[in-house]
Parts: sequence; structure tokens; C-alpha cells
Amino acid sequence: MKVEGVLLLTLVGAATACGSRTVEVLDAGSEDGSFALPEAGVDARVPRDGWQRDLPWGRDMPWVRDMPWVPDLPPILDLPPIPDQAIPPDSAVTNNLCQNATLLTWSGGNATASGDLSKAANTLDMSYPNSCDMPGTPGPDLFYKLSVSANKIYKVTVTTAGSPSPMVYVFDSCASPQWTCVASTPWSPGSQGAVVTFTAKQAGTVHVAVDSFSSFNIPPPFTLVVEEHTVPKNDTCPAAQALTLSGTPKKTTVTGDTSLATNDVSLAYPNTCTDGSTAGPDLFYALKVTAGQGYKVAVSPTGIYSWDAVVYVFESCADPAGTCLSGSGYASSSPMLTFSAQKTGTVTIAVDSSGSSLFGAGPFNLTVEEYAAPKNDTCPAAQALTLSGTPKKTTVTGDTSLATNAESLLYPNGCNLKGAPGPELFYALPVTAGQSYTIDVATSTSPVPPGPVPPPLWMPVVYVFESCADPAGSCVAGSQSFSPTGATLTFVAASSKTVYVAVDSSSSSMYDSGPFTLTVVEATYKPVCSSLTPLSFDTAGVATAQGDTSAAQNDVTLSGSSCYGYPTTGGDLFYSVTLAAGQSYTVTLTPSGFDPVMYLFTDCQSPSGSCLLASEKPGSGVAETLSITPGSSGTYYVGVDAATGGGAFTLTVK
Repeated sequence: MKVEGVLLLTLVGAATACGSRTVEVLDAGSEDGSFALPEAGVDARVPRDGWQRDLPWGRDMPWVRDMPWVPDLPPILDLPPIPDQAIPPDSAVTNNLCQNATLLTWSGGNATASGDLSKAANTLDMSYPNSCDMPGTPGPDLFYKLSVSANKIYKVTVTTAGSPSPMVYVFDSCASPQWTCVASTPWSPGSQGAVVTFTAKQAGTVHVAVDSFSSFNIPPPFTLVVEEHTVPKNDTCPAAQALTLSGTPKKTTVTGDTSLATNDVSLAYPNTCTDGSTAGPDLFYALKVTAGQGYKVAVSPTGIYSWDAVVYVFESCADPAGTCLSGSGYASSSPMLTFSAQKTGTVTIAVDSSGSSLFGAGPFNLTVEEYAAPKNDTCPAAQALTLSGTPKKTTVTGDTSLATNAESLLYPNGCNLKGAPGPELFYALPVTAGQSYTIDVATSTSPVPPGPVPPPLWMPVVYVFESCADPAGSCVAGSQSFSPTGATLTFVAASSKTVYVAVDSSSSSMYDSGPFTLTVVEATYKPVCSSLTPLSFDTAGVATAQGDTSAAQNDVTLSGSSCYGYPTTGGDLFYSVTLAAGQSYTVTLTPSGFDPVMYLFTDCQSPSGSCLLASEKPGSGVAETLSITPGSSGTYYVGVDAATGGGAFTLTVK
């Protein structure tokens, strides 16, 4: 259907006495809603949503018929400049149109150019959807063209002196860039540039667009570099690049780029090496190891984008998953692993990722260092602890950054921890039946040679188990810290025996291991069920008690999976109260000079396992409140506790 119509344009004079002038565009109408401008010899069809893009700037417009003058209008406000896409391109910019793309010339495997988007206009908006799944690009753009060879890999890097970063995409045809796009930067590019990597399927010419997300916030001038590559030689496991360690300590650092590689090894999940599958491109390195020596392997992704890598070590290219010695766990921006060589020989290191997206590949530095592994790096070689003094206690130091990951304590486990894939050290602790033991791990910022200087206060995991053959199944207590202040747990020995203490971490990142101080204190356990203070309601229906936990010992440490979610290592007191089904109750704890934790539970034999509700409002002296309407009548228990420390308080139930 053709639509007859008239388009009115108002031309506003800039600070002239002419005022405004209205002109009329004659339109014969069209089915797609665009206007045909009848200028002889000019294809001036202009879509309604962007009429200014293809106007013949700077020439007379004979298709405009004068309209009566509109009276001058008083100025209303100071209008901002017209958006860039409405301003004709700078006459000096020749590659502002795809058809006029600048030809890049190869020299020594590279092609370079520079540009300034502030001098360009928006001539191409890659509106969504498109074959590169990228957002719209309403800002100014510049175009380049490049001759490529079949099966070669091309890396396009655009760097700027600051933000915002440009949007870069590669496409085949100026006639249809939206559907011939083969590669683009992500929706959230880097802060000082952009990178695109693609493989040419056939020889020919491709176009590179340096574009922008906005016409008002334009990227600064840029430098464009295109590199031509072939697939790296160590793209497959059998062709692993040999590493040579030297110096004191023995170490080496090499560089690589997985964005130029293919996917040779895909570890399926679950496996004993990583906490996920490895479907991304990978590179391989061969390392000669000596029996009994420890090795630290660290990957530091580099480049404009921070991408998440996985690193793992195995013995056989024929069975990487089955012969894996150690892995970095979850993909991260700083993966690290350690392992002890059980025999002299050659192992393979893989730098991989969990996926094939842009953020799953890129350039990196790989550092491998040899060191003497701690003697208590495995459970059978656990360091013996001896408690002495009054109360009986001991304090030792260690450094997990020098250890390997011998036990990941996969979930589920007897301690209900969410896994501990980091390096760990082990300690053997003799315990006495019925005694209570508090274990505290405090992290340290002091470096312990020969390991690297660790970041301040890493987040440890500590757990106690009975059998080296089955740590997860025999785990009796655990604390998983998610704050860089350390971890604490308390447990009661069910029988006299030797148990094992592991100092571990929730992550295999190089930033989640380091020096620590381990303290174990023995105390006489006072069972909650035998130390309860009963609460009685008065005639007004109120039950009140006064107490002070500053002199109380820590009898209950709520586990991280309890109703509170964090360990409670302060002194604690407990109260029993009879509640009626269907009746609403409010429990209020008013502290004096400390920050308490209050919790309500139903089984005095298992406060952590039967915990229903908990309250912990930040701040010393801040009252805690719990509300409950019991589903059944019976005895309920209230615990007055704290993360650390204690103090006087008033407890009220009404």
C-alpha cells in the first residue's frame, strides 16, 4: 500500500533575524514508510528513523518548496548541540562510510591504523538482532578493510587513552553488515580498548568497524592493530611446549594466548581436577618434575579483558581426567594450583577455560616454581599437636600457599561444607572423650619464603575428621569462612582417639592461600541440656532473665550452614521456655556493651542442627528480636551467644 503524505521540516536559524522557516518535502509515498526525494540523479531515499544520514549535505535542495514564514519565536532555553549523527562528517575523514573503508596494509604480520571518532558521524547502526548478537551502535563510526588468508587467525586490538571503549566488529559485506558479522567485542568492553579474534574461513576481504555505543559519550582517539597468526604449536597435548626451570628457586615464566587456540581437551564434570567442565580453547606445556618436590603453577590472564582461566596438571595425554594430579577448581581471573611429584618424570600442564566465549580465552602469563613441599602436606604425614598448660592449648604456624590440594572435601560431606578445593595442611590432634576443643585459624599478611607475598587476610576453611581414608565421610566439625578474618570451630570429642585437623580454603585461586596461625584449646564441656536456665511467665505473660556471657565459655559454635550462617565462638548461655501451639511470642535480647547473637532451637542435644531462627543486628548494644508462632506445644531453647566476646544482657519472652 502506498501512503501519500507531506513531511514538514523546520529549519531553525542560529542567532539570526530570519527566525524559523518551514519547508515542505513532496512525497509520492512508499510501502516501507520512507520518503522518495525527487532530486534528479540522486538516490535520496531516507528512512523515517534516520532521515539525516544520507542527505546531500552542502548542496541546494530543489525538491524543497518554500512555505510561508513562521514568526520569530522567543528563545525558551539554551539547547544542547545537535547529536553527532545529525552533523555531517568531517571533510577530512574519508572512511566514515563503509564503501570508503581505509585499506589496511600488512607489514611483518601486522597492519596498523589510527583514528578519531569525534570527527566522524554515525553512518551505520548495528541494530539488534544481528549475527554477532551485539547491541545497537548509535554513535559515530569509522571503517577499515583487510585482506585475509583462509584458515589464518586474526586478532584486532583497538587501544585508547581512556574511557569509554569503542565497539569493534568484523563483517564481510557493506551491503549487509548486520547479517555478515563474524566477530565483535562483548556488550561490556574493556576500559581502554577492545579486542576481536576471528578465523578467516576463506581468502578475501573483510571489513573492520570501530564504532561506539553513544553519540554523546565518544571514545577518545584510538590505535588499531591487526595481527595475523597461525594456530599455536602447543595447541594439542602431544605437542606440549617444554618448560625449563632455572635459578633459585627454580622457576620459569612463559606467555601464551588461548584465543588463538582450539579446544583439544574437554574435561567433563564432575572430575577430580576442576569444579566444572573445560570446553574452551587450551594450550599445553610439558614439565619435568622430581619425586618429592612441590610445584606451584599460577596463571595470570593479561590483555584488555579480564578472562577466567582454569589450569590443571595430568600425567597422560590419553587420559587427562583419569591421570589428573591437581587442578585450580573454578574458573577465575587468577587460577593457581600446587602439587607434589610422586615420581620423577614429565607431566603436562593445561591452560584452559570453562567456555568458548570471549571471556573464556585470551593472553596470559604462566609461572611455574619448584619448592620443597611441607612435610604435613598429606593427611598420613599430619603434624602432631601436643596440648599443654592451663587450659591445655597449643599454637603452630603454617603456610598453605606452599601446600598442595590433597583433599577437596567435595559436597555433600559430614560437615556440610560447600567444598574446599584449595591447598591444605594437616595436623594430628589427640582428644579425650567428653572434652570440648576450640580450633581457631587466624590468617596472616606476613610472607613465608619461598612462596610469593600473599594478599592481606585470605579466607580459610578448617575442619576436623577421623579417617585419612575418608575425610568427607568422617568429618565431625567444620567452619567455612567467607570473610578475611579467619575461621573457628568448637567440637566435643565423642571418644578418646586421634583426629585430624585440616587448614584449607574455599577456592584454589592464588589469592586464597597463605600464612596462618593455628590455635587449639581444650576445655571441659558443659552440655547444653544440663546447663539450662528455665524461664517462667508471670501473670502478665512475661518471662525475664538477667545474664552475663563475658565469663562463660564457648559450649556451642553454630556451623556455617545453621540458621545463623556464621560461626559463634563467643561465650554462651542457654534458656528453656515452654511455648503453646498457635500462640505468638516475641523474644527480645537487650545487650550491654557487646554485639550478641540470639538463636532459637528445639533440641538441646543439637543446637546447630535444630536451630529455627537467629537474630544478629550489627552494632554493640543493639537489641536482638525473634518472633515465633509455634506449630506445636513444647519446650524451646534460647541461646545467647556472640561471634566473639560477651557481656551482660536482659532476656525477655512475651
